[in-house]
Amino acid sequence: MADLPPAPFRVLVVDDERHIRTTLALCLEGLGCEVVQAASRVSALSAATTRTIDLVILDVKLGAESGLDLLPELLAERPMLDIVVITAHAAFDTAVEAMRRGARDYIPKPFTPAQIRLAVERVRSRQKLEREVLELRASRRACGPSSIF
Repeated sequence: MADLPPAPFRVLVVDDERHIRTTLALCLEGLGCEVVQAASRVSALSAATTRTIDLVILDVKLGAESGLDLLPELLAERPMLDIVVITAHAAFDTAVEAMRRGARDYIPKPFTPAQIRLAVERVRSRQKLEREVLELRASRRACGPSSIF
């Protein structure tokens, strides 16, 4: 059987500002990502529960709603989901709270394409390592007990 090409890396961009979503989508598509956009808590939860998503880029402010409140909701639906928080209102306390609620990374606005690329590369690398560990464990179990380990 021929190897299948890898599935596209899917990123959900959640921001109430259309120009930010568009800018991020262009940057991410340039990295080979497939992008899904959401402008609200409801549309973000819908996308995260109905599609395969590898990474969420989530704004702290979503109009009258809080992205920080959405963060644990997304993780409740998909516990292994990687989330990067972005904000124009960068503050140490906000960064700490985002990480406490489960964010993998925190990027202040205005961000550069290099910052987005680095965040995506970190998530991709970590996910690749996790898959390799799972495959090695499965392989080890398939081989049975060994006196080597």
